[in-house]
Amino acid sequence: MVKKKEEKIKKEGLSGWQIILIIFGIIGVIVLVGGFVITGNVTNNFSSNCYDKEVPYEEQEEYLKTEYYDETVPYTEEVCESKYLQYNKEKGSCTNRVDNFFANDEPAKYSCTIINLDEEGGNFGMRMGFILPDGSTLEETQTKYIYSQGSEIFVVERDVSIQNCFCVEDIPTKQVCRDVIKYKDVQKSREVTAYKPVTKYKTEEVCE
Repeated sequence: MVKKKEEKIKKEGLSGWQIILIIFGIIGVIVLVGGFVITGNVTNNFSSNCYDKEVPYEEQEEYLKTEYYDETVPYTEEVCESKYLQYNKEKGSCTNRVDNFFANDEPAKYSCTIINLDEEGGNFGMRMGFILPDGSTLEETQTKYIYSQGSEIFVVERDVSIQNCFCVEDIPTKQVCRDVIKYKDVQKSREVTAYKPVTKYKTEEVCE
């Protein structure tokens, strides 16, 4: 190619210096073009030194957890207590022994009456008797069932001379119950939203 250019130059009548300059110019162009090609290859090789890397990072993740707590709640409890039946006592006359010459003798006599004023019936007891002149006593105990709003007469008789009479009642009891509101702590649970740190990974391009 150079030879052809030289022949052409010779034909055109170029001088020797001109020929030398042309040759050096051609060589310079070749070197310059080659340099660009080499530089481009180096740049491409440098840019291609990149890779993907897994990079960790932290993120708050939502989850459900069970939470326990105490709650005060009302409840009904039956409370029972013993109460005496309502009643009324009426004392009768206390009569001493009577000697009759022409008829039967009359014994000492005493009576007491119990009236049940309650809504329930029950067994009423009565300890009753006489106090004798010497201070001793003659007594007995009687028990009778008395219906609600009913009454019974307790009577005691003795063929003795007495100084006084007495009667002592024994009153039955009943269970009276009522509902009472009370409070207690009860453990309950509920689902709540919470957060926790979680390590995750993402891909990043790293170039060296």
